[in-house]
Amino acid sequence: LVIEPAPVRRFVNGTTAAHILGQTGRIYKEEYEALREKQYSMNDIIGKQGIERYLEDSLRGKDGLNRVEKSVDGKSIRTETERAPKMGDNVVLTLDLNLQQSAEKALLDAIAYVRAESVNEEGDGENAACGALAAVDVNTGEILALASCPTYDPARFYEDYESLSTDKNLPMFNRAIGGAYEPGSTFKMATALAALEEGVITPTDMIEDLGIYKFFDDYQPACWIYRGTGETHGAVNVSEALKHSCNYFFYDIGRRTTIEKMNTYAHLLGLGEATGIELTEEENKGKLASPEQSEKDG
Repeated sequence: LVIEPAPVRRFVNGTTAAHILGQTGRIYKEEYEALREKQYSMNDIIGKQGIERYLEDSLRGKDGLNRVEKSVDGKSIRTETERAPKMGDNVVLTLDLNLQQSAEKALLDAIAYVRAESVNEEGDGENAACGALAAVDVNTGEILALASCPTYDPARFYEDYESLSTDKNLPMFNRAIGGAYEPGSTFKMATALAALEEGVITPTDMIEDLGIYKFFDDYQPACWIYRGTGETHGAVNVSEALKHSCNYFFYDIGRRTTIEKMNTYAHLLGLGEATGIELTEEENKGKLASPEQSEKDG
């Protein structure tokens, strides 16, 4: 009988940051073929997702090597350590644990609110189950919280894998970095920047919100307040337009700025580009509307 110590992975904070921390698992044949030159063995445990995968080289450490002399009947006579094992490095993330936990709870609460308040005829939101939330230090770019919903229990990942892999809401998918979504009114800041930098408007220029934007014959979108109440925001400047999220104002300055100029500034802001976050699941960098993109999309 031989008793040997073995490492046991514990997730002390439960499901917190499950998508970010990621998973480890036994090395696959294809992975072994690619990693054997780095002295991996066929039974090694390696990072499969998240930080565990991205920083595998730093976290792994190095195996030790013992030479054991045995008798003809299999008994150990002498053990000689040829190479001592080396621990892997510690990794400290920029995440704030309390903020991460608060972000995940806030995301769940927001989804529950959307489901509960979906009382219109279309029932928009009554099946809401997914979302993402990010908190970023604007001075450094550090990620302070990154939440994706639904999530999973990393301690039970392999036990629950079958149900997780067949769940239509894709709980293993990190929506915060892997999804591509319409930005909605958040893009108004990029439009405002482009219009101001290009001299299309000044900070004090006023535009009268007439409810329905009728510049085009075949496309006449309406301001959100007009659709809901029949009212308008009246005459607003760019600061007031951002404050009230006035669609009409941005329809007009967007047209005058042109899609090409708006794309130039959007790219400068990093939109349509990969963030370079230290996670391998950032597979979709998104795309910006443009004549070229329209041709690609057919």
